[in-house]
Amino acid sequence: MSIFLLKLVAIFFMFVDHVKYAFPTTYNFFTLYFGRIAFPIFAFCAIQASIHTKDIKKYIKRLFIAGLISEIPFLLFYRLPTINSFGLNIEFTLILGVIASLLFDEIKETKFGVLKGLLIVILLGISAEYSFTDYGFFGVILIFSFSIFKESKLKTFLASGSVVSGKYIYRIIRYGFDTYYVWNWVFTLVPIFLILLYNGKKGKNIKWFFYIFYPLHLLLLYLFSPYTFNIFNL
Repeated sequence: MSIFLLKLVAIFFMFVDHVKYAFPTTYNFFTLYFGRIAFPIFAFCAIQASIHTKDIKKYIKRLFIAGLISEIPFLLFYRLPTINSFGLNIEFTLILGVIASLLFDEIKETKFGVLKGLLIVILLGISAEYSFTDYGFFGVILIFSFSIFKESKLKTFLASGSVVSGKYIYRIIRYGFDTYYVWNWVFTLVPIFLILLYNGKKGKNIKWFFYIFYPLHLLLLYLFSPYTFNIFNL
């Protein structure tokens, strides 16, 4: 699979994940769990983009501009009663994850570089958690897991799978066994198997579509949600 096809899969399941919040009648097993497929693919694609871009500063700048443009639609959408939370959108998580990976690569060959690099990754993950970026600490660590062993598909698979498993094992230990965590665990692992099919090719180059779709679909879901119609008595 090319990056293009992987992103199409991620976009579809991101929409599936979000639609249930705007339209509660669509809340079912499919919309509840299949949306977990999206983020790991976006995390992987962000790392691949950072590896293959000709100008990493411009790539991070694009993510930042996309994050700024997306923030108002994101905040509107996340104020729906089915979510009712506040934070920074996924673009900022991707930025922190990419920066964490780049810094780790830069210093890993120095004295105690690996330890210092891991500390930087953890600190950036904590900053994501406490600045309320989407997916927070887990998001940054998962992005990093796609970078640390990027020369090996098997090692990348094991690293990212371990991060995902660690998240849900922790939740089960802390909050008790619940099939909700088990199904989330399963469907967050699914995209990691899809990533094994990555063929190293970019595919069709319509990157701006992906930047535009994210804020646009959030805004449209918010505007057409019955909750919004009730607010304005439409």
